Amino acid sequence: MNSFHAATVGFGIWSHHIRPMIDTARELAPLYDADLEMVLLCVLLHDYAGISNIALIEEHHEHGADEARRILSAHAYPVDRITIISDAILVHRGSILGEKNTNEARCLADCDAISHIQQFPSL
Repeated sequence: MNSFHAATVGFGIWSHHIRPMIDTARELAPLYDADLEMVLLCVLLHDYAGISNIALIEEHHEHGADEARRILSAHAYPVDRITIISDAILVHRGSILGEKNTNEARCLADCDAISHIQQFPSL
């Protein structure tokens, strides 16, 4: 595991990554014409797989998309919205090429990137 990943899954993941992303999502979603509820769910779930199982960190985007589908389905969230959220999580990483085909996917990816830039000292 490289030092970047080590910094993003430890004790400070909430305060140094997820929480700042929530504020950024609230600002960006209207600018992207993205559904705020879905973007916030993306933010809360996008790194879940890597946080819950450090062994999944390198492919956390893939496992995270699956986990989002599982969690949201268990709560009877609408299937069409689950698809948008899981697809956004799958392509959120700047280091992995993937088409961001929805406003929610573009918003999540940018929120994630902005958080990493803003929280650079925590790395």
